[in-house]
Amino acid sequence: MDCVVSASRHPRVGETVAGDALRFLPGGKGANQAVAAARMGADTVFIGRVGEDDFGAQLQSTLAREGIDTSNLEAVAGANTGMAVVTVADGDNTIVVAPGANYRMPPEAAGGFGFRRGDWLLAQLEIPARVTLEFFREAKRAGAHRVLNPSPAERIETELLREADLIILNPRELELLCGVETVSLNDLKTIEAHARRLISPRQAIIVTLGERGAFGIDWNGATFAEPGTAAKVVDSTGAGDCFTGALAAALCESDDLRRAVRRANRAAAASTERCGAIPSLPRASELAAWSTGRRQVQTSDTDTLRATP
Repeated sequence: MDCVVSASRHPRVGETVAGDALRFLPGGKGANQAVAAARMGADTVFIGRVGEDDFGAQLQSTLAREGIDTSNLEAVAGANTGMAVVTVADGDNTIVVAPGANYRMPPEAAGGFGFRRGDWLLAQLEIPARVTLEFFREAKRAGAHRVLNPSPAERIETELLREADLIILNPRELELLCGVETVSLNDLKTIEAHARRLISPRQAIIVTLGERGAFGIDWNGATFAEPGTAAKVVDSTGAGDCFTGALAAALCESDDLRRAVRRANRAAAASTERCGAIPSLPRASELAAWSTGRRQVQTSDTDTLRATP
């Protein structure tokens, strides 16, 4: 559950600022991405844990109303539902996450799911990394594809990165995983160099660049940059999750990664024009109408970067 408060600016360390418009909104990276995928038309199953509390009941009903299969979403006695404290100022946000019941999911949960060949498994780091690793191994045995969004950002085992077919992350997460301090959003050559450090042959990676779009390396090792779509930003909360869920949904229809990124860019941009995470996620029908007449946002290197073998 997202506890969202708006403020005129983000507080500095040790400072208190006045906020307003406190809202409790269904969220969580996994839930956001699941709803984004479902609204883009994908047949979606959610795997996770909630507490036996009011927040847990609200989240279960929210996902069910979206047509998402929640038979693998279990309530855990004695645990709180995961919660995020979100501060929004000038269209940007800061977030602190308390995982709660999701950290009670055991590794053996992966064995009972039943993946099918051609499925796309999308995972985040809101359950223990060792549990995600077991899910990835089960998915691989079944011939399913594995997508990792290493967020909330933390240092993770190289083994988990190696098990992913596709990694989706933002520049801050790229910095953390590569052990570097600052990555410029306009310096695509440096982004490419860091991104290649995280993947092996036959793996793909996408680095989201906010309003600038996204940079990618596909499964053949070719690079591409997709410019962003202009938007009247109100709240960026959940935009990255919208991108990731929309991208996964697009990949269910076609393995054209660049085309999937293009669609995900539009969905993420549209989501920033409304408040909240799940409430802001566009449906496929809305996205088609919203995209009409929108312009692309170019970065300094987008025009010069070309696909390379």
